[in-house]
Amino acid sequence: MRLKCFFTIFFLVVLLAFTSYAQNPGSRTLKIEDVVAAPDNTFTVSMTISDAKDIAGGDIVVNYDNSILEFSNKLVMAQAFKSLNLAFKASNIGKIGEIRISIASPTGIKSGSGEFMVFTFKSLPNVQVGKETTIEIKKASIYDVSLNAIPVITQDGKVKIGYTCVAGDVNSDGLIDSRDAILTLRFAAEILIPTPIEQCAADVTNDGFIKSNDAIKILRMAVGLSAPSKEVKVAENRKTFAKLELFSETKKDIITILKLSNIENVSGGDITIVYDANKLRVVNVSSESNILFEYNTAKPGIIKVAFANIDRLDSNDLAQIRFETVSDGANSPITVKESVLYSFDGLTLNKANDIEKLTTSWGKIKASK
Repeated sequence: MRLKCFFTIFFLVVLLAFTSYAQNPGSRTLKIEDVVAAPDNTFTVSMTISDAKDIAGGDIVVNYDNSILEFSNKLVMAQAFKSLNLAFKASNIGKIGEIRISIASPTGIKSGSGEFMVFTFKSLPNVQVGKETTIEIKKASIYDVSLNAIPVITQDGKVKIGYTCVAGDVNSDGLIDSRDAILTLRFAAEILIPTPIEQCAADVTNDGFIKSNDAIKILRMAVGLSAPSKEVKVAENRKTFAKLELFSETKKDIITILKLSNIENVSGGDITIVYDANKLRVVNVSSESNILFEYNTAKPGIIKVAFANIDRLDSNDLAQIRFETVSDGANSPITVKESVLYSFDGLTLNKANDIEKLTTSWGKIKASK
């Protein structure tokens, strides 16, 4: 009984496959290729064909969402199929744009496949990045020289609103080198604001943010040590504690040394230091180590530091910050508001570092919890 059921099912499957083939012998596939397009940008979309042999004419209707895309009224046949005469008309129906296409040839196409025709669209300026829309082949009929219908299969395509980039090539010069890492570090320290394409290329960890661990990875990519990871993981067992130490150089100048302990795991970090701008003024910030180092003091009361190294740090002294007191007897706490450190492979170390709160005063410096 089981054997009989098996053969019955097998026969039905074979029959369905044969019927499908019999209904569509020599069928051709028309396909709209997927595209990524930036907002407010003109771009092309290709329709491909699996086999154009014997095609002498056809009528095709393509629909698109005209609240996202605008057809530029430009449609051309691919170079290989220029012998086909092309006529088209575009119109809007509600929120749906429609393109009606007719093609004809007195002799038919001898052979060919691949790109068939090319549409030019423009994405509307206010479309949200990440939005997707379908370009639909609503109807397709194709014929041979005897006006017999040729079976056709259609595949719709998608347009995604976004930006294309090469991960790590931040300045888009075709290379991944230290200049890309420096730019990334400047973005991390908020010295520069990235363009959307720079954001795309600099975020090699693909977490939606530009941080110093992206600069670490780009440095390593520049010398062929690693490729960008798509995930940001937390290195649970790597404990690293940062500690600030203060030294007074003169009665007017205060030097703050940003010192790290357990540096065998540290290759980069993003640190935000805050102070009272009414009592202290930043004179200079410099790095004590031979590393990529960027800082931002544009906002009074805030210092943003970003640093990256291709390998582990070789010095505990990360940076030196020189403050000048604004008035006699000035007393201002200098604290680390945020701190995230990264290992040489770009993985996140502990986010809540044990950093002491520091208080400065004229000629007297002490550390307090």
